[in-house]
Amino acid sequence: MFVSASGNHTDHLALLKFKESISSDPYGVLLSWNFIGTFPSCLYNISSLTVISATANQFTGSLPSNMFHTLPNLQQFYIALNQVSGTIPPSISNASTLSLLEIGANQFTGQVPDLEKLQHLFYLGLSQNNLGDNSTNDLKFLKSLKNCSSLQKLDISDNNFGGQLLHPTQPVVCWRKSDIRRYSYNNGKSDWLDSIGDGI
Repeated sequence: MFVSASGNHTDHLALLKFKESISSDPYGVLLSWNFIGTFPSCLYNISSLTVISATANQFTGSLPSNMFHTLPNLQQFYIALNQVSGTIPPSISNASTLSLLEIGANQFTGQVPDLEKLQHLFYLGLSQNNLGDNSTNDLKFLKSLKNCSSLQKLDISDNNFGGQLLHPTQPVVCWRKSDIRRYSYNNGKSDWLDSIGDGI
């Protein structure tokens, strides 16, 4: 696991205190930071964190609903290839500094929250979860991406999303900006995010 903060000494000490609080590490997990179990709650109080990278561990449990309120400076959040469950925290709607969100290959459920305020979002990876419930409202969150002018890649593959995008014979679930223009069939509009929104 990798965490990066903007240099707050108090936050650095909190991370060290967390590591010291582990009384038994019979498998040497802390040697490689290959964690098993739930995310340590002390991480949610380190307001200067800018990066959390915990890909390919064995994290379980759910994320707190107010997580993105307590981490206002978080820019990159990688937790792919874990076993995190529950819904995507609704507070993500206010994570205005987030540029990368990769939560693929977990067990997230429910609807994707509104992402309208994530104007700096560059990459959104939601693949291989259990998001959506095969309803026509599952893809409504894509409309909220219209303000994400920096978005370059979107992966929503292998979920339970119902509904259709613009062209039902060409399902596209992993897009790069150039692919959207090619597959969206949006009557000549140049903005690929607008074409996503129009097709929902």
